Amino acid sequence: MKKLILIVVVVLAIGGVAGGVLWLATRGDDEPVVSEVTEKFYLSDEIGALGEVKEITAQEYDELVAARKSFVVVLHMVVCPAEFPVTNSAKELAHNEKMVVYSMVEKEFAQTELAQKIKYLPSVAIIHEGELVDFLDAEADEDLPYYKTAAGLKEWTEKWVIWP
Repeated sequence: MKKLILIVVVVLAIGGVAGGVLWLATRGDDEPVVSEVTEKFYLSDEIGALGEVKEITAQEYDELVAARKSFVVVLHMVVCPAEFPVTNSAKELAHNEKMVVYSMVEKEFAQTELAQKIKYLPSVAIIHEGELVDFLDAEADEDLPYYKTAAGLKEWTEKWVIWP
């Protein structure tokens, strides 16, 4: 009888450890990892392009990250009805705040590390010193109002960004 109890305890322990390892391995897929920024920050200056949305490639994105820049980037598909409100909001925000907002199409986005953390487009990501701080989730109902207007997008970014 003692052997049977010992075997059951060992099997349960192994099962518990295996379940815990499996949970830890899959948890990262559902919960994107973002930086631990605790204070608001200014965006990095971009000379000669203030007040506009600037289309960038994956390589240009990687260069901004490597240079530890702070910026906002709109991530979108080439043809998608949901893309138009966020792109227009970003253009208006960039114009109103006299700052650059970057933009990257899906093909370029897929070649960056952001594609590991952001599942659905369109989205807007805030990068601080090369690290992802936050992003709008196209599947989250609470994020949808921020896509629709420049005022909504500014309100969302102001959780992190100090606009001039």
